[in-house]
Amino acid sequence: MTKKINIELELLFDKHESKDELIDDIQETILNNEAEFGERITTICLQMDPLAIYSDDSFQINDLQINDSEGNVYVQYDWTSYYGCSNANGGGTEEDHWEFQLDDNKLSFEIEIPEIRRYDEI
Repeated sequence: MTKKINIELELLFDKHESKDELIDDIQETILNNEAEFGERITTICLQMDPLAIYSDDSFQINDLQINDSEGNVYVQYDWTSYYGCSNANGGGTEEDHWEFQLDDNKLSFEIEIPEIRRYDEI
């Protein structure tokens, strides 16, 4: 069964003069609340490699689209893994996409948390 997390964020400003101002506010709110998405980010990193860890300060927004009261945000972040010596490291960049609802000045996300694949050593 797929787990979901619900995240609600208050926008920084109450009034927006234009759609561009609203988009900027949404982006800034998401970036300021990056930790709220940590469970999703960590799970995706662990799917790439069982020793993967999220690379701090790598989270960024590539695109944000909004239509009336709903939208999509496209993000990316890096991960690394260390296997005990400098020439055996791993890492990569992941791109992700989250849908959100906008109600007044509140962003609401319902984000799936995929099951972590189990790696067994033989």
